[in-house]
Amino acid sequence: RDGGVPKLSDTTSLIVRITPNASPPNVSTSVVAIVLENANIGDVVATINATDSENDLTYSITDTGNNDMKFDITTDGNIVVLNLLDRETTPEYYFTVQVSDGSNMVSVNVSIFVRDVNDNDPQCALLSQ
Repeated sequence: RDGGVPKLSDTTSLIVRITPNASPPNVSTSVVAIVLENANIGDVVATINATDSENDLTYSITDTGNNDMKFDITTDGNIVVLNLLDRETTPEYYFTVQVSDGSNMVSVNVSIFVRDVNDNDPQCALLSQ
């Protein structure tokens, strides 16, 4: 109602349509990292940099390239060392990280190369005269 004379009023119908999130997370399609084989458990090896203006993001490792569970991913996209590494056993890892905003999912290919460190005790041989 308005404050005029005579007082007038009007009504209308309004339809509100809520559309689901149409845009997937913005993220690079691959990540390459190098880690020393003596990295500590919990050390950050790489970060999946993803953004989504509409929703919170979730991250998960979904591939068998991490089948011996050497790496994990945190809620903010950091790939961390989960178990001790040994370059002589496995010098490189390849797996996929899924980034989801609840409606859309994007895959990120991850390659991690393990660098060797001198982890063998020195050996001395005594020579007899």
